[in-house]
Amino acid sequence: MQPGIVKRDEVGITARITQYQPLELTRLYISHPVLILVAKGEKTVRWPGGEFVIHTGGAVAIAGGQTLDITNRGPEGGQYEAYWLVWDDALLKNFVRQHSATTVQPIHQALPMAAIPDGFHAACERAVQAICDDAVPVSIAQHHMNEVLLWLMDAGGLFSMKEIASTSHRVRNMISQQPAHNWAAPDVAETLAMSEATLRRKLAAEHTRFSDLLLDVRMSCAIQLLQSTTIPVTRIAQEVGYDSSSHFSDRFRQRFGFSPSALRRSQAD
Repeated sequence: MQPGIVKRDEVGITARITQYQPLELTRLYISHPVLILVAKGEKTVRWPGGEFVIHTGGAVAIAGGQTLDITNRGPEGGQYEAYWLVWDDALLKNFVRQHSATTVQPIHQALPMAAIPDGFHAACERAVQAICDDAVPVSIAQHHMNEVLLWLMDAGGLFSMKEIASTSHRVRNMISQQPAHNWAAPDVAETLAMSEATLRRKLAAEHTRFSDLLLDVRMSCAIQLLQSTTIPVTRIAQEVGYDSSSHFSDRFRQRFGFSPSALRRSQAD
């Protein structure tokens, strides 16, 4: 699979990531449940309550609606390589509903998988192929995506589709649908059927601000595009709401400690 993001309606999304130099990506917003499989190197995932490392051949299932710190490292002298799967919302909801009576624990934060049977990897490869190949009928492609979810259940986890009630999560979700939109607090408050003062008060109670949420979502989207596509930085800036690529690069550097071009170089060195 070549680097790039591939989306198939009613099925899901997949992408491949490569990186040579280790870089720490802080406060990345994970909008949807995702399965990440590490083909080469290691991935460190951190959150306020803990940390774990996924090595070559391992995987991690991460619940949506949370913010994490991630570091990717390649093997000695080599590149980090991984790919990920995201399920179509309706497909995932239907699967979770069908297995609502299961005793398998819901994945609230993340489920690391160090030792993965060959059948799991094969199922993931079929799911990726089904997303990338429109010749595969939608019903068969959905079957392959559900097969991966069954393997996850066998590993001890089931994605939860329980609605997160926090105001910050609702705001993040809204922004992530259109990161390039000219978002303003009064407009978001009106959409959420509350006053701007109430919105800001609720966000303050959750220890955040509207401007912080806007930046987090836009930077998380930018990281995804920079890692998984060859889209020029100038266009990525526009995709995440910046008219000026220099302004985007400045905010990106302030946020992560390195520039968008440095991230791109880490993929090519």
